[in-house]
Amino acid sequence: MKLNYKDLEKDPVFSGPKHEFRQRLILSMLNLSKGSKVLDTGCGVGNLFFKLVKNGYDAMGIDLSDINIRALKNNAKSK
Repeated sequence: MKLNYKDLEKDPVFSGPKHEFRQRLILSMLNLSKGSKVLDTGCGVGNLFFKLVKNGYDAMGIDLSDINIRALKNNAKSK
């Protein structure tokens, strides 16, 4: 069985209320000035990455999965 990012987006570990809570918690704990560089390791399809950018950080995302990076690039085009 081959998984893709669409399948992962349905997984509660990667989406849903707990995931959103974790991301809000990370953003609230960042004690950095706007414009600070932030590396999002294991960025997946970019959920946290895009929130970092939206909150004024100079973010860079990396992921080992080519599928995730392609999805992140596609998501970036729509933002």
